[in-house]
Amino acid sequence: IWLEERGYARSTQAGGTKLFGVTTDVTERRLAQERLRQSEERLRIALSSSDMMAWETDLRTGLTVGSEGAER
Repeated sequence: IWLEERGYARSTQAGGTKLFGVTTDVTERRLAQERLRQSEERLRIALSSSDMMAWETDLRTGLTVGSEGAER
């Protein structure tokens, strides 16, 4: 289980401190990030071991970015 915690402290008029916070279960997000990382690694291996290449273009800016194979 993965948890993300956020909080802050506030001083009280009586000189004490109040703590406020929330804890969120981020397990699904972390698992999805790991699955994406593994998928990207498999794609990188496949592209680097073949004559294939991949690229993507940002249609708003016209910027095109390619994989290492696109540079050959």
